[in-house]
Amino acid sequence: MPSFKRSFETVALKRWCAEHPGSAVHALLKQWALPGSATTGEACLRVAVRSGYLNFYVKGQSAAKLTCRAGGPSISVHSKYVEGHERGSEIAAGNATQSYIEFGSADLRKPETALLVPGWIKTAETYASAEKRFVDDLVAANAGVLDLEMGLPASDELGSERVAPRMDLVLIEPASGSEPAIAFWEAKCANNGELRAKGNADPKVIGQIARYVDWMRSETRATEVRDAYRQAASVLTELLELAGHSADAECSRLWTMLANSKAPKLSLQPGIVIGNYWPRGSTEGIASERMRQCAKSFEKNGHREKLEKAGLQLHQVGPDEMVLALPRLGGLGA
Repeated sequence: MPSFKRSFETVALKRWCAEHPGSAVHALLKQWALPGSATTGEACLRVAVRSGYLNFYVKGQSAAKLTCRAGGPSISVHSKYVEGHERGSEIAAGNATQSYIEFGSADLRKPETALLVPGWIKTAETYASAEKRFVDDLVAANAGVLDLEMGLPASDELGSERVAPRMDLVLIEPASGSEPAIAFWEAKCANNGELRAKGNADPKVIGQIARYVDWMRSETRATEVRDAYRQAASVLTELLELAGHSADAECSRLWTMLANSKAPKLSLQPGIVIGNYWPRGSTEGIASERMRQCAKSFEKNGHREKLEKAGLQLHQVGPDEMVLALPRLGGLGA
């Protein structure tokens, strides 16, 4: 069975970047907005460590993938972003293929490639849905964010389905005792049909969370996740200097705490955070009252009650007096 891993060759990347200032790699990293800070025009990307590469997100939408091998780094970008085909354009609508363009080390050294990076990001942002933008709002309000779109590998523990669902956010919770905790959150806007079900049926999200918990219940898997996220925290702290960020940032303190932890706790039961508002820049219906109406019907029609009876911990944000900071899940379970 494939293992859950988080790793990246930071030493090799630092060496290459020192030899090639002004590269497209620098152009990507300088736009990294740290967890706990809002995204702006000059710093609009989030970074997530994967198994051997980094993924860059703009408003929750994957924008570019950075790999570093023996021959140097490479960046993979969706062809739509490279060609400037924004969401809703006639060309984008007529091309549903998932094709990517890879820029190798020689291309990344060229100043003209670095000049292309803002265009990739601008185009990728047009594909960011309300829910993805909600996730970015949560990252801005929670310095402990460690990962986005935590995808679990295929596993025999899941039977015929084999692939566990993703968790939208992974957070470090400061330790109340000697060790920090790693907590997991699923983020959904109030209009997401997976939060609802008619009659006696269960909302789809209940099964989603159950499959995730089943995957994590194995002590082998729990150990993999602990080890992987300690490694991810170490990678992120090492990238700070390369990106020009201060090591005094709150997220850096939390990453260092986890990287140095011997036995961090895991919150096996994820929380669900529900956004009852249209995030800035949403195109699905920001001028309407639909999200507010969905938030009301979620309560009125008993959907919240179903989720709570299933033992799920819910946290709602907006539309009034918005507070995006997530509560502690407690590190219970493993």
